[in-house]
Amino acid sequence: MMTIRSTQHEGDLQRGDRFRHDRNDRVTETATVVATRVDAQGIPHVRFTVTFALPSGRVSETERSLSLETFFGRYRAFVN
Repeated sequence: MMTIRSTQHEGDLQRGDRFRHDRNDRVTETATVVATRVDAQGIPHVRFTVTFALPSGRVSETERSLSLETFFGRYRAFVN
């Protein structure tokens, strides 16, 4: 579990937390947290699966990792 301190999100980021990004091309990205870690330079990272829901109804999924700052820059909406 990683404690988040930012203007947008504050609290504990936990495995299973979900966040959404709605793209201009009507694709919805839903990111589900898999793990968090701090790298050797002290930068916190989030490993997550991202699901792409296309307007056609097709869905695809892949796993990614981003710095915490970049993650919250893209995935701003918390999903319950």
